[in-house]
This record gives sequence, C-alpha cells and structure tokens, in this order.
Amino acid sequence: MAKAPTGQPAETTAGPLAAGSTRADSLALVHGLNAARAIATILVLIAHAGIPYMSIPLRTTVWLVHDGSYHGSIDVLLCFVNAMAMPLFFLMAGMSAGTALGQGSPIDFLRRRLHRLGLPLLIGTFTLIPACYVLWGLGLLFSERAPMGQLYRFSFPSHMQSSRIGLFHLWFLEYLLLLSLLLCLIVIGLRWLQKRWPDQLSAIGAAVLNSIKQPWTLAAATAIVLMIDLDGAYRLHNSLIPDLMRCAHYFVFFVAGALLARLPNPTAVLRRYAGWNLGLAACLFAALVPWFLSHVAEPLAGNSRLVLALGQSLFVWLALFGGLGTCIRYGSRHPLVRYLSEASFWIYLIHVPVVALLQLLLWQVPGNVWLKFAAATTGTLALSLLSYEYCVRYSYLGELLNGGRKRLPNVAAWRKEYGWVATSATAILSAALFLWTQRDGIFGPHFETVVPGEVYRSHRLSADKLDETLRQHDIRTVINLTTARNRDRWLMEQRQIAEQHGVSVLTIGFEEHLIPSSYKLRELAIALRDAPKPVLLQGLRTPTLGGLGSAVAILLDEEGSCAAAREQFSWQHFQVEGYEHCLAAAPVRDYEAWLAATSIEHSPRKFLYWALRVHRSPEQMGREGDQATELQAKLGAPRFTERYR
Repeated sequence: MAKAPTGQPAETTAGPLAAGSTRADSLALVHGLNAARAIATILVLIAHAGIPYMSIPLRTTVWLVHDGSYHGSIDVLLCFVNAMAMPLFFLMAGMSAGTALGQGSPIDFLRRRLHRLGLPLLIGTFTLIPACYVLWGLGLLFSERAPMGQLYRFSFPSHMQSSRIGLFHLWFLEYLLLLSLLLCLIVIGLRWLQKRWPDQLSAIGAAVLNSIKQPWTLAAATAIVLMIDLDGAYRLHNSLIPDLMRCAHYFVFFVAGALLARLPNPTAVLRRYAGWNLGLAACLFAALVPWFLSHVAEPLAGNSRLVLALGQSLFVWLALFGGLGTCIRYGSRHPLVRYLSEASFWIYLIHVPVVALLQLLLWQVPGNVWLKFAAATTGTLALSLLSYEYCVRYSYLGELLNGGRKRLPNVAAWRKEYGWVATSATAILSAALFLWTQRDGIFGPHFETVVPGEVYRSHRLSADKLDETLRQHDIRTVINLTTARNRDRWLMEQRQIAEQHGVSVLTIGFEEHLIPSSYKLRELAIALRDAPKPVLLQGLRTPTLGGLGSAVAILLDEEGSCAAAREQFSWQHFQVEGYEHCLAAAPVRDYEAWLAATSIEHSPRKFLYWALRVHRSPEQMGREGDQATELQAKLGAPRFTERYR
C-alpha cells in the first residue's frame, strides 16, 4: 500500500469509495498521490542540496555553508520548490486526515497520529537532530560565521539567535501534530453545531465543498495570510516554538486537503482542467521570478509585496491542482514509483544530515557548480535509498514508518533488524571510542606543557585541581585569559587557593567571539615577560584562548618559533578551527605578515616590539569586531562577506 507523507496509514490516503466515485477513480487517486509524493520528496531533497550553490544566500535560513561555486538558475529552482513542495505535502496530509476522521472518532485519529508522527519525531530528536547540530556547527565554524566559543555556549550573533535551538527538518512533524489537533477540535465543534443547527450547517458545508473545487477561491485564503506576513512561506528558523503565521499558512492547505477528501469524487475535481492549471501555473511562475528573487535577497514592500502575495497564492494552487491532476491522470503502478513513495518518509527523515555532510565535504573542492550540485543530490538520494533497503524496509522501523512490515520470506526475525541495529551499534561504538581516546582533552583539564619548566596551559581548573597543580608544578603565577568579575565564585576560590601558596592571579579578559584587541595582547605579552615563572595559562573548556596564550608564550621564548606558535592552533590541541580560521590566532597571523612585509626574522625582542608598538586590532582601525568575523582570509564564498558580518 502507498504511504502518506506524514506517516499516515496508506489505506487512509485515498479512503473508501465515496458516492459518485468508482473503483477505477479510487485506484487512480492512490497511484496519483504515490507519484506526487515521490516527486515532492525528491524536489525537497534537490532544494536542500542546492542551497549552498545559490547566487544569493537565503535571507530567512541559516545554512551550514555557502559554496564558492554558484549559479542563478539554482535560485530560480529553489524558489519554485520552496513555494510549492511543502504546500503539496500539507495538502496530501490533509487529504489523509480528512478521510481518517471520517472513519473514526477524533480521539482515535489523534491516537493514531501520535503513534505515526510522534514516535518518529521523538526518535529523530535524539538521533538525527544531534547529527545536524554537529554538522551545522562545523559548517558555521569553518565558514567563520561563529567561533568555537559561541558554538560551545549556544550564543550567536543576533541574526542567528532565532535559529539556535530547534528541530531542523523535523519541524514538519511538529506542525502536522499541531494542525491535526486543531483540525480535531474543529471537527468536534462542527459535530456539536450539527446537532443544534443541522440544516444551516449542511447548507454552509455544501457551499464550502463546492467552493474548494476551484483553485481561484482557495488562493484568496492564502493570499490574505501572505499579505499579513509574506515571509511566512519562506521563514525556516530552527526553533522549537512553532511560527504562528507559518502554521496559519500551512493550515489552509491542510484544511483544503481534508475538505477535498470529503468530496464525492475528488479524482474528477483534480483531473478537470489539470493541463490548463499546470500551464497557467508555469506562465505565472515565469512572470513572478523577478519578485521571487528580489524577496529572497530583501523583503519586498508596497505594490511589489502585494503582487508577490497574490501571484504566489494563485501560482501555488494552480500548480497543486494541475500537478495532482496530472499525476492522477498519468500515474502508474510502476514498481519504481511505488518504491519511491514507500521510501519517501524515510528519505525525508534522513536526507538533511546526509546532504549536509556531502555539502561540507564538497565545500572546499574546486569544481563546476553543476557537478557539485549533482553529486550532493544523487549521493544523498543513493545513500537514503540504500539505507532504506538494507536498514529500514523490512524492519520494525519500516513498520513504524509505513504502517505495516514488508514481508521477507524464509528470513529469521532477528535478521530483519540486523541492518539498523548493526549501523546504530557501529555509530555508538565509534563515538564511544573517540570520546574515550580523547577524554582528557574533552572532559579533563587538558593540562599541557608549553615551555618546559616555565609556561603551562589548561582549561579552567576547579579549586581542588588548582591546588594539586600548584603543588605538583610549583606554579608561581596564574593568568586567566577569560573575562571574570571579582565576585565570581570560581575566581574567589582560585584566589583563596593561590594565596595559600603565595601565587599571583592575573585576569586578562579576552572575548572568544572577538578578534583579540591590541590592548589585551600587550597586557598578555607584558605579563608573560615579567610574571614569576612558572606560569599557568587558564582558558575555558574551548581551547581557543589557551592557544593564543601558548602562542604568545612561545614567541617570547628564546627557543620559540612562528611554526611552533602556529601548532598551538592545531587539531592535536583540540583547536577545531585551525590556525588559518581561528579568531584568536589573528594576532599571530598579523605578526607573520609583518615579518614577511619587513623581511626580518622572528625573535622574542622583535615580537615584543611588534606587540607593544606596531600591532593594531580591528576596533583600533574602525572595523567591526562584534560579529566574530574577519575580513581577511574568508573561508565562505567571498561574495557573502557582508552577509556573514
């Protein structure tokens, strides 16, 4: 049986044969919805695969990377998919919900929905969503839109704050659960009204059902929503709290689908004028392309906003009626179509982390934009289908997603679960092995020797650990590289321990999300030059500032070198950004550039002269430093410099 995109049982997609509907019509509807579901799923996958290759980055979406290869045609393709694909999914979900509500009580419907949507949402929240966070974090880190300190604290620039914590692509399931609950409340209210005013309500119901047969009338409803909030159809903030206007926008399609399912013969309604509707939709979209592209870059206002709101509403409904009607007319029982429809829910769940991983791997690979776009698309589809076939289709996961388990004759029950169990076990064991081998750097104090007998570095130590470290290494000075207030408990405890050992405690407050200032760099250089040795440099859990302190200490050491200073920002010190892309490493890069420009060799004396008299940080030169970005050596596409700031 076919599967609804929301995970609803396949048999409720088309529903029972209604009055005026033949068995052939019902089968045509099932096959047509299968084809539409497969096409819509692939279109969404293509859209997500194409975001990094747009000539203008999406204003309403924080994507992990933007590639240096791009083409304007991909912008047009994504505008088309973004306008039509999700309304199509909500419309088909509404048809499934409308039929299911007609077969049982609203309570039974909600119970089935919670099982078929809630369980995948819950499982995905603890498996797929963490993977997405890791991949997005790496993308933001490598493209220099967020330094390690911000990722560690989940504290981002203002334009990213709304996308901090959320469900990524699983918002679709969250919205469907909410819309299903709202639809149930409406049905309960209508049934109560039916008992009080049966004739009046029947007349209103007949008029509503008659009106939804035309895309023109439905377009008026969505146009009202879009005129209030045009970004409602585009906004994709990663947030746990549902967006009210987006809910309102998609609720129109959801209710329209439920009403279509209650028509005597929905197949005939959708097939009528399908070709004309599709042709008009294509012409209208071609005319609206300039407005679509303009709104992607900057919000439209005035008459342009009105034109896009009205035009997009009409285009979407014409495309939905025309596309569904064409799928119903020409939909076939081809095994490939059935297979893609069956696998569509799994593809939807798994494709975002897969496509994000491929985009991250392809990001710095030079090449033609279409080759990279094709590689991300086909690679994601292939991996999604392979994982479905060997890990999901015949297992409990397949039963959960499709409403029934596929038969696999002469195969033991445990072997049906082998694919996903083995994959999950491998992933868990690999993660556990990585955490175990790197436990000291991730969970421990990360204590290292920078200059033997003189300078050490560590994360911020607890009072007990600091006491032990002071005794063991005879530390005479502790330099805290992070901001602190005198009343901070940890600082008060450290000062108390240090006082017992006769150790000085200095605080030099670098900000992890800013390029180090010249003033703070001078304080650090003077402190490392004059403070009693040995010195302990303390950062936070992230190694960023520890790398800066270690690099300065090495450059002030007689046996130090620029190469050794660079090494303090490497992977072996858990510095994920690396030397070229770490904000804290900016002074070291500037110093090396000064040496190259003046054709002189490094020495501690030369570095101290440069730090005290030559170096000027961004704020001294009137450049903004509050967005955790640098203007030089941008790893993201250079054309996005201003948008990344």
